[in-house]
Amino acid sequence: MNSYGLRGLTNAMDALAWWLESSAGRSFLRQSYFLTGQAGAGKTHLLLDATRRALEASRPAVFLTGAQFGQGHLWASITDQLGLEAVGKDLLLRAMDAAGEAASTSGSRFVIFIDALNDTQPADFWRVRLPTLRAAIEQYPHVALVVSCRDTYQELVLEGAEGAHYVRRAHPGFAGREIEAMQKYFAHYKLPAPKIPLLTPEFTLPLFLRLYCESLSQSGAQQLPEGHQGRVAIFERYLAAKTTTVARRFRPKATSNYELNAAKSQVRGVLDGLLDELARIGQESMRTEMAESVARTALGDAAADATRILGLLQDEGVLTRELLYLADDEYGEGVRIVFQAFADFLLLKRRLARSDDPLNDPAVKTWLAEESSWGLARRQPSCSRRCTGSSCQTFWTSS
Repeated sequence: MNSYGLRGLTNAMDALAWWLESSAGRSFLRQSYFLTGQAGAGKTHLLLDATRRALEASRPAVFLTGAQFGQGHLWASITDQLGLEAVGKDLLLRAMDAAGEAASTSGSRFVIFIDALNDTQPADFWRVRLPTLRAAIEQYPHVALVVSCRDTYQELVLEGAEGAHYVRRAHPGFAGREIEAMQKYFAHYKLPAPKIPLLTPEFTLPLFLRLYCESLSQSGAQQLPEGHQGRVAIFERYLAAKTTTVARRFRPKATSNYELNAAKSQVRGVLDGLLDELARIGQESMRTEMAESVARTALGDAAADATRILGLLQDEGVLTRELLYLADDEYGEGVRIVFQAFADFLLLKRRLARSDDPLNDPAVKTWLAEESSWGLARRQPSCSRRCTGSSCQTFWTSS
């Protein structure tokens, strides 16, 4: 072999060694991949896009949602989401392995994507079941597992040395490409370009950037706010914009501010009722039937409008209605706030508003420490020290 051939071989070996050390290479050598990130970073979109691209390339893959898993019955939940009978893990994994082997000429496996482990109730469901699932899949060389989880739930999901079995990556959102993302989002929503950099860290999150642009677009702002704005101000504007939009759609024939304000009060009454119930049960979702009952109670004499307001809140992207695990080994349609960080903000704001002195209120501290959802409780230390009045500015800027 001449020097040119040897040099080419060396370069190829170096390239292979570099690739094997990369995230893609390590994922190829292993069968398990764990994706984390903040709420709204784009984890769900990434896994959906990966599933779509796999299927379009004739590579076998399935997309499962954490919200449809629940107490016990791990493999029954999987087959149910796939629309199959409860065939058992061995038969299911053998079929997946055979499909992966048939596609292995292109170096692919049958990939099982499970999105948002943090959406599963109870919150610690995966502590024992994820190692069981991962160990079962490892017995089949042509099957791989990819899961995503909100970063604040990692310690609840990964126990002991379990994390060492995965190639682990954090979704960066728009980090490093914030300016490009802002330009595209502002252009899409027909907003003027900002005169100063938007400094809030959440602007690296696609969902937060969309929320910011929608709040300005729907509020009819002719120019961007001057100076830095924190999360609380942005969430408040988004809530006001969405409330107004829903109220106008709810009462399209309103011809006076009095009528529009009355409609806004009804919309806020329904939303506050839902938040009170979520705070009471310490969860981030509830049954659709319960949501409708809460809405009817909040509306009183106008209870007949409950489903219409809930539907409009869903249309405007404040609520989502989807198949969820609802406890007691039951699945069904449930309702939750779409954006996790926005849900945390609304729940905390509503709970603090019910206290005259949240900083020194034992009931508030008990709720944060013992009764609130896991995702919200993870922020508790910074909150319980700094809450003032009926809002919690520093809670959102420091966490």
